[in-house]
Amino acid sequence: MTQSRSPVGACKPTHLLHFEPLSPQAAGLDVPCDPQGRVWLDALGEQLRNDYFFARALIGRLFASEEAEEGASAFVEKRPPRWTRAS
Repeated sequence: MTQSRSPVGACKPTHLLHFEPLSPQAAGLDVPCDPQGRVWLDALGEQLRNDYFFARALIGRLFASEEAEEGASAFVEKRPPRWTRAS
């Protein structure tokens, strides 16, 4: 997945980039993105941006590969991160 800091060519987030935890007890993370999985970093709040970098850095250790999923229309920018528990 790629990152974008420029609003040029930035798309409205229509999907969520989901980081699935490797452990069943851990929480996953959803970050708004476009259909190609691009995240517009400037649109994220500081906490969510830090959580995004944390999750990317720990792919293979705490998280499986990220995957873009439909459903960002209900995501409100700059809200706390949406951590999800694995079922």
